[in-house]
Amino acid sequence: MSNQDGLQAPGSLKKMSFASLFRERVDKTQMDAVRLSDLLGKQQSQSEPKKIISPKYVVALDFDGTCVTHEFPKMGKDCPHAVEVLKKIVAHGAGLVLFTMRSGDYLDDAVRWFAEREIPLYGIQMNPTQHIWTDSNKCYAHLYIDDAALGCPLIYDSQFAKRPFVDWVAVDRLLMKHDWYMEPIEK
Repeated sequence: MSNQDGLQAPGSLKKMSFASLFRERVDKTQMDAVRLSDLLGKQQSQSEPKKIISPKYVVALDFDGTCVTHEFPKMGKDCPHAVEVLKKIVAHGAGLVLFTMRSGDYLDDAVRWFAEREIPLYGIQMNPTQHIWTDSNKCYAHLYIDDAALGCPLIYDSQFAKRPFVDWVAVDRLLMKHDWYMEPIEK
């Protein structure tokens, strides 16, 4: 069953992966991002914007070890403060691109993680606007947050997780220090 947009009803999402559904909704010529809660059929609050339009900057984001602890193929525990800082980043004008090694059902699990926490994604595995100016497969972003990146602040807590994971409090401090939260420039 599909609605007026040609999408399957939320109860029938098993036939199509979340990632595929997201890519289907993103028109190649459209600059807007689709909120994952729309795809899942969740209600939005009236004060919440429906789309991220032309984000001020794009943040490519790893998943395992960055948003959740490393427990692949299972879903790890939420990294402390990840949700709070990611929502803050989005609130300050960023478009988040999930850029992970996960694929198939495992990628769907990661996409669902964002939707369940009401963190909008601007793209999945790619910046949805880069096709306009490049054929490159590398996801274009202004900033990459990945536990494997040189210099990314990590927490080593063997009581919480077997492997290090992103220290989101330190990431938040770095973003403030380097003015990532500054007000947008008026056009």
